[in-house]
Amino acid sequence: MLMITDLLTVARDGDAAALRRAAPQRFGESPGLIVVWNVSLHCNQRCPHCYIAAGTAPGPGDLHTDEARRMLDRLAEGGVRAVIFSGGEPLLRSDLAELIAHATGLGMQAQLSTNGTLLDPALAARLRAAGLRYVGVSIDGRAEVNDAYRDGYREGHSDGS
Repeated sequence: MLMITDLLTVARDGDAAALRRAAPQRFGESPGLIVVWNVSLHCNQRCPHCYIAAGTAPGPGDLHTDEARRMLDRLAEGGVRAVIFSGGEPLLRSDLAELIAHATGLGMQAQLSTNGTLLDPALAARLRAAGLRYVGVSIDGRAEVNDAYRDGYREGHSDGS
């Protein structure tokens, strides 16, 4: 994931090196291993581009909290420096703040990739307190395009209207 401000800087100034300069701020001087972990195989949206074909409810492949904590332990032992919690929609996990706190307690940087529809100030504060330092929110275009693309499919429309 790239920060939109970095992309805008490159578009405005033609300074592609800006992306490289931003990397240390986001991942530390040496990013090491970075893992994108689909912690949830279900979602509150029905986007046509979903690469995991997320369902509407937790599936048998979703790890329970203790299993997820053990997975984070193994990732840290393997030298992972940053873990990006993704999905489906990771905010559907009631234990997400606990998993973020566990990851940061192990010395990993925790990041989040979300559709953003479930974020509110209270949840954002809870995730920040758990150690989350970066959130990537998917935006597929202008409001009418983004909303039709996501909400229309969630409501069962095949043409996005």
